[in-house]
Amino acid sequence: MALIEVVYASSWVVFEAQDAATHCLQRLRCGLRLDYHGVLDTVSPGTCLVSGASICALSYVGEQSLMRSVVRRDLMTRIQSGQIDIGILVFRRGFGVERNRFSVAGSKAWVNAWLGVWSGVPVYLDDSMDHVRSVRWLMGDSVVAMRYLKRDTLVEQLQSLRTNGTGLHGNPD
Repeated sequence: MALIEVVYASSWVVFEAQDAATHCLQRLRCGLRLDYHGVLDTVSPGTCLVSGASICALSYVGEQSLMRSVVRRDLMTRIQSGQIDIGILVFRRGFGVERNRFSVAGSKAWVNAWLGVWSGVPVYLDDSMDHVRSVRWLMGDSVVAMRYLKRDTLVEQLQSLRTNGTGLHGNPD
């Protein structure tokens, strides 16, 4: 049973073991983490989001669903265009009483907690409040987790966050 799938420009790696997944996530550096459905997919793959920021897209999909390959292909296109740096598919989501504090291995909160950042505080945008609450519950003040409301465009919302000390700046090299 897969925990996560890490998507690159022309390949992907499925992680079943928690230790291997954690090791991979710790090596990645993503200051801006965007939900795919309802956030990243509101802009075309050619749209520049934030110049110089390290950007990761996260998507909850069913492990056996047809949507998994559709989202993977779109993430690869967005990586190839330079819009994002990496994509991560997650296969765990909380329901019922657990949904706002769901942080098991393979969830968006768990991935956010293990992802590295170059400097500053990482930013996580999602249109699902249960994911935002789970990330806040697990990470506290070490992340800016916000709900994307679509009243401003994604680019406008990211520009307003750029200068507030978040992880929206890129690799210092």
